[in-house]
Amino acid sequence: MLRRLALASHRFVLRTNDSPLRPVWWLSHELALRLLGWILRLRIPGAAAYASGSFGSGEPVYGLSDLDLVIVVPDDPNGPGHNRTRVLERWRRLCRLAPPLTMIFHIGVHEDAGLRAAASATTLTFGLDQPRGSEPNLYRGDQPLPLFGAGGLLHGPGLYGPTGGWRRLAGPDRLPPVRPYDAQDRRISAWLTLQSWWRWLFGACLSEEGPRTAYLCVKLVSEPIRILLWLDRAEQFNGPTDTLWRGLQAMPQHEEPIVSALELKRSLGHSPAAPLGEMLGWFVELSSEIARRIGFETMSAGTTSVRLEWGEKLELATPTAGHPPPGDPGWGRLLPLTDWRALCMPSLPDEAFEDSGGDPRDPTQEDELLILPTLDLWERGRMRSVQCPASDPVSFALLRGERQAPFPDVNGWSAEHLARRAVAENRAWLDEGAYPPANAPAGETLSRSICAARAALLMESIEAGDPELPLTAAATVRTLVERGRDPGGAVEEAFDGYRRWRVDGEDPPARVTAALRRVVRSLPGYAIARVPTRA
Repeated sequence: MLRRLALASHRFVLRTNDSPLRPVWWLSHELALRLLGWILRLRIPGAAAYASGSFGSGEPVYGLSDLDLVIVVPDDPNGPGHNRTRVLERWRRLCRLAPPLTMIFHIGVHEDAGLRAAASATTLTFGLDQPRGSEPNLYRGDQPLPLFGAGGLLHGPGLYGPTGGWRRLAGPDRLPPVRPYDAQDRRISAWLTLQSWWRWLFGACLSEEGPRTAYLCVKLVSEPIRILLWLDRAEQFNGPTDTLWRGLQAMPQHEEPIVSALELKRSLGHSPAAPLGEMLGWFVELSSEIARRIGFETMSAGTTSVRLEWGEKLELATPTAGHPPPGDPGWGRLLPLTDWRALCMPSLPDEAFEDSGGDPRDPTQEDELLILPTLDLWERGRMRSVQCPASDPVSFALLRGERQAPFPDVNGWSAEHLARRAVAENRAWLDEGAYPPANAPAGETLSRSICAARAALLMESIEAGDPELPLTAAATVRTLVERGRDPGGAVEEAFDGYRRWRVDGEDPPARVTAALRRVVRSLPGYAIARVPTRA
């Protein structure tokens, strides 16, 4: 009953969004944000509440825009994460009492330490200002930094910074200073923002059409225009209307999609049909332009060629054991997926993608984008969804049939920075007390050891001046053996156990898993004593 009432009120507010009732909606939404902020901050001294998103500094569409509320709490001497846990538990209790709250509000809770870390870098550059061997990790094991939810701000920092557009509602100002962005910082924030919008698009393709989908169609034009204005001119805009009007002045070549988006924005109160197919074509076109700009600028800075080591598709350790499933024409186009996520946030050392030979708009025109649709939008899609040659040079080299991948020599995307981040994340799995996870199956533990070996081998080859990246588990094991890192055949025995686990589901013996861990832990990238650091 409450949910139906909430939906009906949403529809009424949307229909009257641009009527004389608009000031009433502004006041009611502002009061709702402030009231919830007061409740969540209650009895937590020093906590602050911020409106973010379109209610922070944008252009809310009443009845469609979510109420984004961020609570920032001070670090608690009783233990990292204590204050954040109190706020989240209070929010969960409220949602149990009134479930429609989850449809209206999006809540983020951060501690000071997490925000300081998020303001210092993006996930691509996090910790690279520390001495080699002491870089902190974000995603694995026992975190040396009490990020507590701020990791999302690092891999999705927003176009103008992790706290850009936050508006303080109550409490002391707890926002840390954000470092000034240079041209490469703008490229990184632009690409990470674009990846987020591709994930939203995937979600819309799976959901029922409605007013929110129509509003997303507006964003499929306004957001890439906003990104291009940021890349080319360092101009900042928050609302879609101002962004589109500025784009019409600065980019007359994109007049047709901009005018269509403006007309759709004006008609949102009438719940128009969502022209998803039409806007998707323009979104691909604008995304390709962003990729071209980033590619030209980053590759102009110089590149480092990394040799790609792997056999053919038959060595991919998949449940099909290297043989195509009956009637599957796509198997012959499988290629190893060894991108940033595969190295820094690994699950299996033999992830793969299928070369479909096209994009959603025109299968013959665009070659700057690699689109990786996924149903798991916010986990497996993180740091993926869409790639360009600067963000994923390995996949683009494989699509061209090449065995050398040119990594741009720029901050965050260089081969060295990728290797350092990968070693830092994998090192956490190997640190005593964090590895292996207590409830992890032996096969998963073995596969993560192979992933950790691959990261260390890449780092070692870069330091030796001959960069090489093993793309598969088989190539990783082969490289370890060739470099004399297989005492008593432990590595080859572990690989045999890994393949049996992947193909037949047979867990490897514990002694095999432990033996491989000892070999990987002795590699130079992990043998350095770790010194915990603070941001």
